[in-house]
Amino acid sequence: MRAMSKLVILRHGEKPLKKVKDGALKLAPDGKARARFLAETYLGKGTEKSLLDVRAPPAFFAITPHTIETACPSAMQWRLPITAYFTVPDGTSKDAALDTRTDEAAQEIKRTLREGKTVVAIWEHHRIAGTDPDAKCTLWKSLNLGAARAPNDWCDEDFDSIWTFDWEDGDPKNFRRLRQEFAAPPRKKKGKSKTKRGKGSSR
Repeated sequence: MRAMSKLVILRHGEKPLKKVKDGALKLAPDGKARARFLAETYLGKGTEKSLLDVRAPPAFFAITPHTIETACPSAMQWRLPITAYFTVPDGTSKDAALDTRTDEAAQEIKRTLREGKTVVAIWEHHRIAGTDPDAKCTLWKSLNLGAARAPNDWCDEDFDSIWTFDWEDGDPKNFRRLRQEFAAPPRKKKGKSKTKRGKGSSR
C-alpha cells in the first residue's frame, strides 16, 4: 500500500529592510537564524519536531534567492539538492515571470505527490496565497488548496506559519497550520564603548 503523500509549504525568512541596499538579495540576520532554526526543529534530518518522515524528500522547492537561502540548512542536513524555479527580474516582467515559474513548479509538485513522496516548498508569500493583483498565479490556485479549506491569504507580517497537507487521489486533504516556535536572537546594541586608559595603555 502506497504511503499517503505530504505537502509542506512555508515562507522564506526575514529580508533586510527596503532601505538596506547592500546585500538586499540575502536574508536579514533574523532570517538566517530562522533558516537554521527550521533545519534544527522541523525540516532537518531526525529533528525532534520533524514534519517529514524518516525518508528524505526528493528535493526542496524554492523560487527566489531568499527562499533558496532559507531552504539551504535543511537541504544540507539531508544532503539534498534544491530545485529552484528561479527567475532573474529584468525590471519589467518580474511578476509575469514569477507567475510562470510558480505554475511550472506546481505541476512538478503534483507529479511528485502522485508518486507518494513528500514535498517541501519554500516560497514567496504572495505566490503562496492571497489576492495581490500583481500575483496572477499562486500555489493556492494551482494546487487547489482551497479544497482542503486552506485560506486564500498570507499576511505580509507572517513569517511563522507552516502549512501542511496530506495528498490523496490527486487532491489536498487535512490542512493544518502550524506556528513556528522561533524567537529572534537578541540584537547587539550599537554605541561607542568608553574605555578608560590606565598607566601603560597605548592610543
